[in-house]
Amino acid sequence: MTQIDTATSSEVEQVNPRLEELRRSFGEDICCAPPEDTKNTEEFLLLTLSGEVYAYPVAHALEVVQVPSIAPVPNVPPAVLGIVNFRGQILSVTTIHGLLGLTAGEPGTGSRIIVTKDLSLVSGILVDSVERIAEIAAEDIQPLPVTIGDEKARLLAGQVYVDNRVVFILDMEQLCGSESLGMTWTDPPN
Repeated sequence: MTQIDTATSSEVEQVNPRLEELRRSFGEDICCAPPEDTKNTEEFLLLTLSGEVYAYPVAHALEVVQVPSIAPVPNVPPAVLGIVNFRGQILSVTTIHGLLGLTAGEPGTGSRIIVTKDLSLVSGILVDSVERIAEIAAEDIQPLPVTIGDEKARLLAGQVYVDNRVVFILDMEQLCGSESLGMTWTDPPN
């Protein structure tokens, strides 16, 4: 069993208060220049999909929630699992496993839905687990190896080592693009 598999619900639930804290800090006008020695970093949710570790940009995460009952919807693309009630709103739930060439299993107790924000598609993305938030410096991001297929590579922004593990950085704009998920609209529904 890996460290990711043993993450407790309380550890994962610590992510939402941090997301709220980040939202507040981004909303305030901060006029101070960063110190010169500060690395250009971005915060990412470390998550797992079929045993692989991925980094999801916190800037595109509204909230991380436990998986409620997902109501199936007929005649939708294969990536759309169905819909859920999210705070009184209907939210489609998608999986990105297939887009990345991975096999999706049934949601487990550690599975979570990441509610997207500031993307062309408002959706909940089902992931196997969310481990924690990690700061990643832009200069630490490396190009993808040539062994990654073109279809998968176009959905990734690079790779980085975190805690001595290879972590693939998701390109959320490519993943949530209408072509990737088989959707026909390009703007979020009203």
